[in-house]
Amino acid sequence: MKKTNVLYLVLGVMLFGLNSCSTVPSATLTSDERENYRKSSDVILTAEPIKVTAIRVGQTIDAIEGSPEEIGLAQAVVLFRIERVLKGDFTKVKTGGASVTQQALQAIKQKEILKVLTLDFKDPDEIIQKEWLSIAVRDPEILFLIPVRMWDSPRPEKFKLYLKRMPEDPSSYLFLGRESVK
Repeated sequence: MKKTNVLYLVLGVMLFGLNSCSTVPSATLTSDERENYRKSSDVILTAEPIKVTAIRVGQTIDAIEGSPEEIGLAQAVVLFRIERVLKGDFTKVKTGGASVTQQALQAIKQKEILKVLTLDFKDPDEIIQKEWLSIAVRDPEILFLIPVRMWDSPRPEKFKLYLKRMPEDPSSYLFLGRESVK
């Protein structure tokens, strides 16, 4: 009896294209799907994947695919370079770096007189929008079309990412879906 059920399942996959990832949004969303994502997301941004790594214990991530209870199902972390925030406010971070005094001393040592005279130093306490996003996902190949052999350098493709802010931590997000951007 079990072999018969497995056979029907295999035939269903082969003949009708059924698979376990049927809930993953396609690269092109319908207008209804797009509107649902738009309504339920707190942040929408365009980003480009730059690297994929296997998930590690204790690793810090910004967003997870699915619910927080399903974090154990995540197999990889996709790192994105954010190009533009289309909706909402994304996480802000301090720029950090050397203090203004240290920068001035460094400029004097390197004989950058113009920099010292114009006081052209970076404020280490300046708050800017975070430029990177890491998402824990179950399968980056299915979701973002990044096979394992391309994890170090995925092909340059832009995605519109839909995120929902976690109420307990405003800098953490649930990944709702994605859409390819031409």
